[in-house]
Amino acid sequence: MTALRLTASSLAILLALAASGTEPACAAGETGKARREAPKPVAGKTATPVRKAAPQKAAPRPADTAPVVRQPLPTGTESARPAAGERDQTDNGALADDVGSTPLLKGAGTYTHRIMWSQRAIRVMGIGVAPDRGNVHVRRTQARIFALEDGFRTLRTVLGRVAINSGATMADLQLDNDVRDRVHARIQEARVINLDYLPDGSAQMELQLPLYGSDGLAGAIGQLEPMAGDVRPASVATTDTPAAEASASNLPATPWTGLLIDARSLGARPALWPRIRTQAGESSMLAVPSWFKEREGATRLVGDRPLTLKARRAVGDYPCDLLLDAKDAERAREVLANDRIPVAILL
Repeated sequence: MTALRLTASSLAILLALAASGTEPACAAGETGKARREAPKPVAGKTATPVRKAAPQKAAPRPADTAPVVRQPLPTGTESARPAAGERDQTDNGALADDVGSTPLLKGAGTYTHRIMWSQRAIRVMGIGVAPDRGNVHVRRTQARIFALEDGFRTLRTVLGRVAINSGATMADLQLDNDVRDRVHARIQEARVINLDYLPDGSAQMELQLPLYGSDGLAGAIGQLEPMAGDVRPASVATTDTPAAEASASNLPATPWTGLLIDARSLGARPALWPRIRTQAGESSMLAVPSWFKEREGATRLVGDRPLTLKARRAVGDYPCDLLLDAKDAERAREVLANDRIPVAILL
């Protein structure tokens, strides 16, 4: 009760002081201390008001790399055939048709997509730009997928430019749904021969698709219908034997190491399955040929003892078929009895 009375008394005193405007001793003491510690103004000088510092903005986070601009894909009509001026002569007289180009992300150069008639393959470049977000691993993975899809699209465009024979291109054959499905499935099996990553994770991917072989374009097309005048049923070769594998044990009894047909200065054009023809209307398919611009490169394929024949002229709506004398055509068919013998055509 005493503590309670003291507390009530103290409360009453405080209320009275508050009503009269007098500060309690403790409050007055603290206020006086604050006044003693406050700086006194100097005579003749005006006190400088204290300014509050402006809040600083956070510095922007630097970007990982400079932005990469996606370059457009090459455009063109798929059914168009390559013009003679678009051909490119590479090392050792190798022949290739240039089919569009793609600007590279790394450096200022461009990549040229090619139908490589000497190497019997198609090579294209796919570009994949990395997304803006994610770590390097995520950006590389996404860019690789984009580059692969881009390469497949480019392959479909380039394939439309491949001449099959004197009367059709690959674009014509793909009007058949079954052929188109098989070709698109074969594109999915194209081999990655080179893959480069940029610092930001973007990817440049080089793809290759063989023209011949069970895993190439020829295997996807299948059996062609024989043409009128064929001496023997036309068949699609599913093997692509390099010259090194065309040894004497694989060849029929013949003194020749290969077949070389000279078609220079005739305006002939490369195709997947050209034919040799005669004035009498006979024809035979040349399976798995390679096309060259110089004899040196052709010799590496057909060996040092090839049967060499001179074509009289190039024939056909698309001039890939070669007209031979009847005697030369018969000699050629004897050598071609084995589909594994290497065949080279000089343009």
